[in-house]
Amino acid sequence: MTFSAPHISGLSLIARSVMSVALVLLTFSACSTELPSIKDYDFDHAGYRTTLPRTYSQYATWEHGKLHYVTAGRGSKVILIHGLGGSWDNWKIIIPIISARHRVYALDLPGFGLSDRPEVSYSIPFMTRAVLAFMEEAGVEKADFVGHSMGGHVLMDLALKHPEKIQRMILLDAVGAQSLWEPLRRLTLLGLGLLEQNPEWLSPGWVKQLVETCFYKPNDESEEMVKFFMAALQRPEGQQLVRSFSNAAQGILNYPLAHRLRQIRVKTLVVWGQNDRVVSLDHAVTLNREISGSQLRLIPRSGHIPQLERPERLARIMLEYFAKPDGAASISKFKTPDYP
Repeated sequence: MTFSAPHISGLSLIARSVMSVALVLLTFSACSTELPSIKDYDFDHAGYRTTLPRTYSQYATWEHGKLHYVTAGRGSKVILIHGLGGSWDNWKIIIPIISARHRVYALDLPGFGLSDRPEVSYSIPFMTRAVLAFMEEAGVEKADFVGHSMGGHVLMDLALKHPEKIQRMILLDAVGAQSLWEPLRRLTLLGLGLLEQNPEWLSPGWVKQLVETCFYKPNDESEEMVKFFMAALQRPEGQQLVRSFSNAAQGILNYPLAHRLRQIRVKTLVVWGQNDRVVSLDHAVTLNREISGSQLRLIPRSGHIPQLERPERLARIMLEYFAKPDGAASISKFKTPDYP
C-alpha cells in the first residue's frame, strides 16, 4: 500500500513547519517543572567529565583540528565511539572493566567532548573520515569496535567503506537502520536547523525530558547528566554543544543506510537496551536481519544508554564477544530471537 501526502505549497509548508517546531519546543520546555538544583554545581569537575585512574588523555591532529581520545589497558585493541551529544566519558564505567584485558581507545568525535568543533557539516562520512584520521595518528591498523547510537551509524559507514579496518563490531542501540517518511524528515531537518541557529531555545525542561527518555528509569547517572547539561547551557560551551548536536543530527537524517545493510561483510553483534525509547527495538531487528551473519543480544531493564545503565551486563557481553579472534566463543551462546 502506498501513501501520499496532500499537496502543500512551499510557503505554506515552511510556515506550518515553523509552527510545528515551535509547538514541539514549547511542549518539551513545559513538560517538567521540577528540575534538579544546580546551585553550586561544580561544572569543571563534574562527575560526568570524570578522570579515570590509569587512563591517558591524548590528541590526534587532522585537517580539521584536534581529535581527543582516552587510552587505557593493554592487549588487543578496542575502539569505543560515542553517540549523539555524548563524549568519551559515556564509557567511564565500561573502560576500567574492558581495559583489564584490552587496549581501549575512547574517541571524542568532532564537535563533542574535548575535540575541536570545526565550522563544517557534521555528516556521517565526515565523522567516518575523522575515525580513520584518528586511527592513522594513533597507529591503529585494525581493531574491534563498539559504536553507540550515532557512533554505530558511523561504524556501519566505516564497515562499508573500509572493512579491512574492523576485526569485529558491536552496534549498540545504533541509528541509521531505517529511514524517515520524507515529509517528516524535512520537517525534522528544518527544526534542527532552527535549533542550530538558536541554541538558546533548548530549555532546561527539554533537557531533562530528553535525558530521562534515554534511561529505563531515573538513576544517579541520569540525574548527573541532567545537571551537567543544565549547567552547560548557562556557559558558552553549552551553546556550542547544542549547535554540534543539531549539526550532527542533521547528518544522521541525511545519510540513511537502510538500503546498504546487506552489503556489510564485517562480523557484527547487535546489542540493544530492551526498553530503548529513543531507537526502538525494530531497528535492532532490522540490523540483525539485514546484516549477514550478525547476532542480536538484548539487555533487559535498559534504555538507550546501556553503558551507563547496565554497564556490568554490557561489559560481560563485550568481553565474551572479543574473547577470541573470530568471536566464535561468544556467538555460539547467543540465540537469535523469534521475530514477531
